[in-house]
Amino acid sequence: MLSSCRSEQPKISHVPFKADKEDRWGMIGTDGKVLFENEFQERPSAVMNGIFTVKNAEGLYEYYTAKAKPKPLNNKAYLSAGAFIEDIAPVVEPKQPISYIRKDGTTAFTLDKYQDKRIVFVVPFSEGLAGFKTQDERYGFIDTKGNVVIEPHFTSIHSFSEGLAVVEQADSTWIVINKKGEKQFDLPQNTTCSNFSDGLLACWKTSGNTLYTANVDFFLDTKGDKVLTVPDKVKVRWFNSFSHGYIPCYQEDKEKNVYYVGLMNKKGGIVIRPKYEVEYPYEIAEFQITDDNLLRVIDQDKMGLVDMEDNVVCPIEFSRLFPALHSRYAFAKQGNYWRIIDKRGGEKATAVEYAMIEDTPYSGYFESDWIDGEGFAQDLLKPLVAQGYGSIQIGDTVSRIAADHNMTARDCRRSWDKIMLPADKLNEYCDIRLAVTSTSDVVTPIVKSVRNYWWWESKTVGYKFNPNARVKQIAVIVQPRHSSGRNMPERLRNEVIRYMDSRFQRINDAQKEDQNNTATENDAKSPILYLATVNDTSVKLTVNSLGELMADDDEFVLMIEQAESAKPDKQK
Repeated sequence: MLSSCRSEQPKISHVPFKADKEDRWGMIGTDGKVLFENEFQERPSAVMNGIFTVKNAEGLYEYYTAKAKPKPLNNKAYLSAGAFIEDIAPVVEPKQPISYIRKDGTTAFTLDKYQDKRIVFVVPFSEGLAGFKTQDERYGFIDTKGNVVIEPHFTSIHSFSEGLAVVEQADSTWIVINKKGEKQFDLPQNTTCSNFSDGLLACWKTSGNTLYTANVDFFLDTKGDKVLTVPDKVKVRWFNSFSHGYIPCYQEDKEKNVYYVGLMNKKGGIVIRPKYEVEYPYEIAEFQITDDNLLRVIDQDKMGLVDMEDNVVCPIEFSRLFPALHSRYAFAKQGNYWRIIDKRGGEKATAVEYAMIEDTPYSGYFESDWIDGEGFAQDLLKPLVAQGYGSIQIGDTVSRIAADHNMTARDCRRSWDKIMLPADKLNEYCDIRLAVTSTSDVVTPIVKSVRNYWWWESKTVGYKFNPNARVKQIAVIVQPRHSSGRNMPERLRNEVIRYMDSRFQRINDAQKEDQNNTATENDAKSPILYLATVNDTSVKLTVNSLGELMADDDEFVLMIEQAESAKPDKQK
């Protein structure tokens, strides 16, 4: 896991808006001045450091300069596009590794490999360092020039905050490190935490907690000393953090199924009693302290602003409220329309009302879109043996295979003529699971006659494996781990087809007379059949279309079965 919670975000100067719902999107400043309007069909991001992104007709992101007449930053489009932090932004082009570009649109550096391990994942920079993950799922940090400054030997990391980062070591222990990668102190056992904020690190016990329900138990300072335990009378959610010396706290009324939120200081003192009512725990995250020391509150689905003494400075009457950073203004929604208001008073700053305003953040995670197609296909086909896959061969008794995977006859009682084996990791791209199809029912019921008062009846008292059930097909179901929105399943399938075309002869495609042909777009629409020779034995291989047979829409299947003919294939 790589956490980017509370990583740096540059100042937002403009946000996207629509004057009317039927309009295109424009851009309005946090000072209430319209930069441009009715310009983009797709919703842009907020403007940070003078630049924003917007999707084009192909669904890819393009960068634009924030001017009255916005211009493209360069001539490229990206699957993922981040904010400019430290004057560079992470981007992912289709079928390419992760890169960083400068504010003039040129490439600063590319994260391809580190010590022969592909870099597959990064988060935005925070305090001059960005976390990354290699293909073997180890994490480290790079600087703004792309140099690895902390080696990737951690199993999980958080972003740097206040000069420190929380990381997990290979032995599953958590420690806090500095920017040189040096250990500062150990975290208590069975404890997880967020990032440092306002000099404190929120920690909670992992036992019995999920991330959704976790409440903070105590806080550590930058030396690792416990300086604050959350008082018994209130609770603090894991996603809230100290700011300007305060943090939101809450009490739960289980009978009414509501939460009352207030404010706590660094000594555990309650400065605003929990009184603001919300229905859902995630709404507590909306209680945020602004840069000018105001608390955004929600009370019975209405938003407003109060000061640290609980004096209302902006009426609690809006359905949505975005306090603009480093500005006296806020964007507030009342009824069906948005308006710009003064944060301290709620008065209209302009007479104009808007149909839509969005405070749209940039993405926080960036995955490489490049794949080693040949390496993936080789990994998938490596277990292929004569008439089988790995330790499973056609003709094996199903009972032996089930026993090898600790599956009982009762476990398989609803399987009929096939059993599904547990998933295994193939490589960084995907997991695989095997489905074994049998020549007959896998199990048979054990039936006995039992007395029921004055008559006898047949009753199933157990199950046993059918000794005649033997393997006739092996389905290797490929489950890609990457986002299906990047066509990863189809791309991996086509890589397998390309690789198999280089080794075996297709037997179902009359149009494939050219031995050097590779996969085409039509390959994804129908199964592709091959006759392969493995250790002088002919095996029929079928690469099925996406979602066919036992696979979901984002999976594909390699089917292995005994060849009907002993005719050898033409190896290439």
